[in-house]
Amino acid sequence: MSLTGNIDHLVHAQGVQAALVRTEENPETFRGEDQWKQTLGKALDVFALTGESSVRMVVGKYTLVVQRERHETVAVALPTGHPMAKSLRRMLRRMSRKDRGPLATATVAEATATPPGPLSDGLSRQNRGGLINERPGLGSSHFSF
Repeated sequence: MSLTGNIDHLVHAQGVQAALVRTEENPETFRGEDQWKQTLGKALDVFALTGESSVRMVVGKYTLVVQRERHETVAVALPTGHPMAKSLRRMLRRMSRKDRGPLATATVAEATATPPGPLSDGLSRQNRGGLINERPGLGSSHFSF
């Protein structure tokens, strides 16, 4: 249960450019665009000087969110004003508590996808959810007027 274990999930979240997790046991775990590694490392150094649990820094067109969760400190880079920024702190808190396991690859997703064609109950894909393209006949109503 750690941000280090969930770093691949974190980096694949919409808008996240890169993430760096630092712990006492594992100095640095980095994922994302290589240009961010040094910048996120320095952001963690600056964060260590503060007594805060979370800090936001603006670097050009990007925002760096640095947050401490339990024994880990994480720095995340994303575009300033991106909608993900609103829920990033909550997502980091949740990811620090529960390990989500390995990230599913495209081949695993393709293997588990439902094949096209009729569903098991005989309805076509476009008729899912109880919506039927055909109108019932007048005699098929359960109600009489």
